[in-house]
Amino acid sequence: MFNKISKFRSGSRASAQDKGDNERGSSTSHFGGRKGGKKSILKGGDLGVVSDSEAVFAETLFHLKSVATTPVKKLQRSKHTLDTSLIPAVLDKYDGSSPRSPVSIASRRSVEVVKEYLQRNTGKSWTAEVERAYHSSGGSRRKSCEPVLSSRLRSGDSSRTVASESTFSKRDNSGSSWTFESSTDDDENMDRSMSLASYLSQEEEDDNEAAEYADAEERFLQVNTGYFETLALENVRQEQYAKLALHRHVYMDYASLALSSRFQMEEHMKIVMAEGHMFGAKTSGTAEYAAMAQARFLKILNTSRSEYSVVFTTGLKASYRLVANAYSFQKNSPILLCQDNHDAINQLIAAAVKAGGKPVLAPLEETDFTMSKANIRPLMKRRIFQASGSLFVFPAQSSITGIRHSVRWISKAQNSGWHVLLDASTLLPTGTLDLMQNQPDFVLGSFQNIVGYPSGMGFLLVRRASFCVDHAPHSNAITLTAKSSSSQNRDCFIVAEDESLSKLSFAGLDLGLEHLQSIGLDVINTRVKALANWMVHTLKGLRHIDPDDWSLVNVYCPYIQEDRGNIISFNVLDSTGEVVLPSLVQRLAAKNQITLAVGSFSNPGVANLLGPVKNRLKTVKVFEQLPEFQCVQVSLGPMSNFEDAYRVLQFINKFRNQDYVSMEALGFMEDPQFSMNSSQFVDEN
Repeated sequence: MFNKISKFRSGSRASAQDKGDNERGSSTSHFGGRKGGKKSILKGGDLGVVSDSEAVFAETLFHLKSVATTPVKKLQRSKHTLDTSLIPAVLDKYDGSSPRSPVSIASRRSVEVVKEYLQRNTGKSWTAEVERAYHSSGGSRRKSCEPVLSSRLRSGDSSRTVASESTFSKRDNSGSSWTFESSTDDDENMDRSMSLASYLSQEEEDDNEAAEYADAEERFLQVNTGYFETLALENVRQEQYAKLALHRHVYMDYASLALSSRFQMEEHMKIVMAEGHMFGAKTSGTAEYAAMAQARFLKILNTSRSEYSVVFTTGLKASYRLVANAYSFQKNSPILLCQDNHDAINQLIAAAVKAGGKPVLAPLEETDFTMSKANIRPLMKRRIFQASGSLFVFPAQSSITGIRHSVRWISKAQNSGWHVLLDASTLLPTGTLDLMQNQPDFVLGSFQNIVGYPSGMGFLLVRRASFCVDHAPHSNAITLTAKSSSSQNRDCFIVAEDESLSKLSFAGLDLGLEHLQSIGLDVINTRVKALANWMVHTLKGLRHIDPDDWSLVNVYCPYIQEDRGNIISFNVLDSTGEVVLPSLVQRLAAKNQITLAVGSFSNPGVANLLGPVKNRLKTVKVFEQLPEFQCVQVSLGPMSNFEDAYRVLQFINKFRNQDYVSMEALGFMEDPQFSMNSSQFVDEN
């Protein structure tokens, strides 16, 4: 079954058990190991043979004693042990001072050091022992389980460097061979032995990590059989997003900005070059490209122009502002606001209060951060029936917990006389929204989260069965009137404070939507959900190596499968249960070529719920507070794959080593922003 994935992988996944030392140099690590073949200590083809040209050069530096010309057998070693039986025999063939010797001066003591070093650095797979998820509502919890991973050296440790200046010297001419420095000092000889041990240990560790990755991927595929249907995205990633592999970069901030494809950039450049100096008369061209983007976007949402009017804006907050200024709030009419909303909701609150309305908070369940019937239904029924002015606002997906709230609330609220505004800014493109089955009165969001390029574009969809939309030329506002018998002719509007939404903007938007449409939101949703569930399960199972067995990570969401989105927010804990500064985690991740997000993500309601208990609010004033809570966030996207998820967790697992932060973050800790007291991020629950 798993042979199917081989055609989509960039390199062989064979382990060291199936290959000898000569073959091992051509294998490629999928997850962060060194690429290319492994270099031998000497550039010659064999460790014990030096070419004639090299010997001539060596004679100019040192006096060469005559030795036997019989070639020395190459040292063989198995995967887990060093065969020491051959080493004394090899050493006996050479004089200790000869530069031809594989090790200029060695002893059985050096061999024992090598064996001891290799045995000490043999570890177990860190993913194999994460057997079950640990549910968390944001508080630190202690669980008894076996250590997940023994301490492992970092890939950049200087102790692994073989060709150090103290051990080798390079030729001054253009030759490519290496020669040993002549030395008889015991300490230098021991250093050389340790360098060899480090080199062999790194080879051993690379092989172990490759096997660990292969095992983890196989277990993942066994559980998520639907992931096979998304493997075609690996080809798209290689062709359209080649720089990710070229720079070995892991991008995990799709909720802030989506990545643009090569197709988008190349086709958009063709349009730019074709236009030339004919950019002056852009009115008709702008409308044409806007209509193309409108039709494509509505098709992705499974609806049509007859159902929804589309208003293109300059961003998410601009879309909220249009609704706040156009919606007819009434005196004493309620506006019901989910606690999980974006802080742009303050514009609606201000408009409702100005009109005499009554904003009401719809709280989340503190145990699982969901919109429960017990909290929402009583608030909906309390509404005093009026012809207009009652608005229910909630997001399709949380920007912190990643939970996808049920779209069934749309019809339930409408049946109770409410108009519904749905924020889809974090749902798309990793989720699906079917506006044929569920028809909120308003849908708004940002295109930069969907297509990446161009940025600075948002949208507002208005259900035509509920409202007629009108827009005066050169105006920054729209008007909403109740649906009447008269038909509305226009269904596409462009509202911008300046001319930022130009012809090229809509041309780029149409190309991005075309690329997304060719992939399919269903395929992306299947892929992202499988990866997100695996990451949450594994994160909740990580533990520190200490007697108290602290959780390594606080994951701010319950372990769910069906309603899981692409966003995972968490904080890393040290061995005492204190939060490691999120900004420090972000910078250390960047050092490992991983892009993560940090902040409260413009969601003061959930941030307040995750903060100190004494500061929690139960009213709409929660949206006015500047949240003190911050966390690290991973947000997957269409091009995320298992290798990306594995590398992120491999990085987080480094914090199990208590010395990791102190070794890696000395330069960062001098930054004033890291002088903050991390206790403000700790949940006091």
